[in-house]
Amino acid sequence: MKSLWLHKNKPELKTKRISEGKILKESGNPVLDLFFKKYSGGSECGRNQIEEEKDWPLAIDLTKQAIKDGVKILYNPAFFANDLLVDIHLLQKNDDGSYTAFVLKIATRISDRSLQAAAYQLFAIENSGIIISEFKFVIINNHYRLRGELNPSKLFREVSVTQKLRLLLPETITLAEKMTKVLYSKKEPQIKIGPHCTEPHTCEFQERCWGKVPSDSIFELVGFPKHSMFNFWNQGLRSIGKIPDSTTLSFNQEIQRKKIKRLDKKSLKHFFNEIKYPLFLVDFEGFLPAVPQLQGGKPFEMIPFLFSGFYIAAPHAEPIHKFHLCEPTENILSEFALKLIEAADSAQSILCYDTLTEKNVLKMLLKRLPELETTLKDLMEKMIDLSNPIKRKDFYLPEMKGHVSLKYVLPAIDSDFGYESLEIQTGRMAANTYQVIYDNMNNVEVEKHKENLIAYCRHDAIGLLKLYQSLLEEIS
Repeated sequence: MKSLWLHKNKPELKTKRISEGKILKESGNPVLDLFFKKYSGGSECGRNQIEEEKDWPLAIDLTKQAIKDGVKILYNPAFFANDLLVDIHLLQKNDDGSYTAFVLKIATRISDRSLQAAAYQLFAIENSGIIISEFKFVIINNHYRLRGELNPSKLFREVSVTQKLRLLLPETITLAEKMTKVLYSKKEPQIKIGPHCTEPHTCEFQERCWGKVPSDSIFELVGFPKHSMFNFWNQGLRSIGKIPDSTTLSFNQEIQRKKIKRLDKKSLKHFFNEIKYPLFLVDFEGFLPAVPQLQGGKPFEMIPFLFSGFYIAAPHAEPIHKFHLCEPTENILSEFALKLIEAADSAQSILCYDTLTEKNVLKMLLKRLPELETTLKDLMEKMIDLSNPIKRKDFYLPEMKGHVSLKYVLPAIDSDFGYESLEIQTGRMAANTYQVIYDNMNNVEVEKHKENLIAYCRHDAIGLLKLYQSLLEEIS
């Protein structure tokens, strides 16, 4: 409720986050466009503008005009009545004058939260005088496999949820009435911080309410139950250092609370004894398109497109940077595999940070490229997880704040290491950027996108090298 009031009255207080708007504008929403092709011939009433305020008045006017003109299919129609504002992906007019509503979810299941949001859409649209006879979710069929031409009818599953939404309406109506009162209130609602600030997602105004939370607050204790955190907070125990000694903490939490450097040289030396030269420190990038891209492929299948790493021939040898960005073609998997094999040539150890992604990619390549089975298996067997010493706390710095993610580990080792100067700053941004390249090779900025991808992945690889060298120095 407080977030709703702030959205209306103090939107400038939103927390600024990493912007992906430029890339998202270029990529658009190809999955929604594909679904619309199944119901072609409709009228566009006003799609959301990525990271820009939607032109609601225009969308509402276009919707009214389309309905007046008797248009059978409406894309992204919008309505406003009785203080309720709403839009929806698609409405299809039936012969009896009622409508079937469609909401696309780029997912394989329907969550309770999605049902609650849909109940509001149903209530608000019907408040505008539109009769909804059926309400359907359109989700991705995870059993679909691409064979020949893409078949949208088989890729999408339409699931009717009309009765479920009708049962949710009483609760929805009560909530809508409360929300309306909050919107017109002149006073900001006084609501204490709590689990609602981050569930089901982080509130855009969290900094507004959490401004007095100290940097070493109880909420920084990794793995500590959320309800226990807020119990301590409400009792006035607001920093990790104030946690009573009688509190049961895990080994990792106890280390975090002590705020001191930890070094287990014996364990770290054992880890390095397993590493053989030449070695290859490498990071993979991939994307998981909802729409299968390759023959035999399935929805949300990881497709690797870029690797970047450093080849070190011997102790004290100069690291050599090796990388490859694949062309977006049907041969992307074989291209990635062959270039990786070439880059890792004669390496006796392959180091990755948290090898789950890399091993899953290699397992997928094994299935797709049986002719490379022996070589790919050899790469997998040589993989060593550089995150293991960090996870075991063989090496720990207070600046890591209990985390093992490179997002925390690398700045703790090198305070100047960051991604702020890069165009691409996260793996998600990298995946979205490559999707743009994959969908539209004629995009005028393709070469720039490629340069940005290479720069991002190289930065990741530099981070791995810094970590490796830092750990090695600790036992020298």
